[in-house]
Parts: sequence; structure tokens; C-alpha cells
Amino acid sequence: KELTVVVYKLAHELNGIQRVWYLLDHELFTERVKTSPYPCPMTKIRVLRYFSLWNQSVAALMRMLEPDVYHCMDYHAALAPLYLQEKPIP
Repeated sequence: KELTVVVYKLAHELNGIQRVWYLLDHELFTERVKTSPYPCPMTKIRVLRYFSLWNQSVAALMRMLEPDVYHCMDYHAALAPLYLQEKPIP
């Protein structure tokens, strides 16, 4: 099933340095409790879909932007570069 993720771009310049943030929006990304940034519980299939969609979306954005650096904030974000590989991981 194809899913659509909306990308918002925020830019700000300070002291001659341009900063850009990209925000991803999809219903899976907003389904969570107020006490945690991640969906609960972490064992359900919906959570696996959440992280898969998130990392695929980040990889697609990286493919378009070709950044020099991708900062992996935690192990969830560290999976995004794997989606950039030409040969799938078995």
C-alpha cells in the first residue's frame, strides 16, 4: 500500500548561517501518548510500520537533498541510510 508523507520545510538564518529543518507529517507519526514521542506499546505491528515509514521517508528526503551529513539522533533514525542502498538487505 502506498502512503503519502507531507514534508514541511522551515528555514532560518542567524549570524550568516542558514539553518533548515524538515518536518514529516503522516497520521502514523501523530498517534502517540503525550508522555512519549514514540507510539505505545512498542511491540505492535503498527509501531513497526511507524518506524519503517519514518525511515523510508527520511531516506527519500536524503536521496533528494543529498546532504553532506545526516545526524542520527537515536537507533531509530540510524536505520534510514539502509534504505538508500541500491541492493536490498536480505
